[in-house]
Amino acid sequence: MTKHIIWLALLLALPMSTRAELRTIALDIHRAEDKTVKVSIYSDVKKEQQKHIAIAKAIDVLKEAKGWGSSVEVAVITDGDVDLLDYLPLLQAVARNAWLDLAVLKSRTGVGDRILKHYNIEQ
Repeated sequence: MTKHIIWLALLLALPMSTRAELRTIALDIHRAEDKTVKVSIYSDVKKEQQKHIAIAKAIDVLKEAKGWGSSVEVAVITDGDVDLLDYLPLLQAVARNAWLDLAVLKSRTGVGDRILKHYNIEQ
């Protein structure tokens, strides 16, 4: 009986230890004053934190990103005037890195929110 209680306690504690290792990255994709597309990276890892960098440099950061024993959740927010083709390589870099999982992809403009409300889909 004691053996079963120990196993049950270990199984219940496992999800808590996984959550402790969760880390995140946020990508802010925007158009600079010179009309080029830039990325600001916000991360739990200090060396990954960079502002107003080129897409190519952001891809290099994403290629090297690793989790702390579990996956890294990635949130992407874009300006409305940045075309999908401009930042598609970033999404591909997330998809190619086994550590990274795309958690959120959202435009700063409210069009996406209005579509969700129209179809009565909760955020």
